[in-house]
Amino acid sequence: MTRKQYRILVVDDEDSVRLSLMAYLEDIGYDTYTAQSAEDALVLMESVKIDLAIIDIRLPGMNGNTLIYEIHQRYPHTKFLIHTGSVFYNLPLELSDIGIRKEDILIKPINDMQILVHAIESVIKRGK
Repeated sequence: MTRKQYRILVVDDEDSVRLSLMAYLEDIGYDTYTAQSAEDALVLMESVKIDLAIIDIRLPGMNGNTLIYEIHQRYPHTKFLIHTGSVFYNLPLELSDIGIRKEDILIKPINDMQILVHAIESVIKRGK
């Protein structure tokens, strides 16, 4: 699957983070979508098959952990990266049980976008 065929969803309530990640991912060839809340993400996913979701943990309304679990229940093919500003984030057991690893957690801000690219490519390779 080429980058253009791979659909990535960025879920973050901070406009600057969400839009800059989208712009970067589009620039390097990924088909990228965004949502500013968990609820918006679930609505979008009813009409678009998302391969990888990059999820902020602290979202208004439904939090990122719950969103990941909900997406996994509805769309088990979707892979995940967690994007959080908390250096103290601990991966819940229920997310670990669905295949999310410690290396799938990215701490904001990402100063070197190659870290993001490497994380995406790692998740893609694992998913094959």
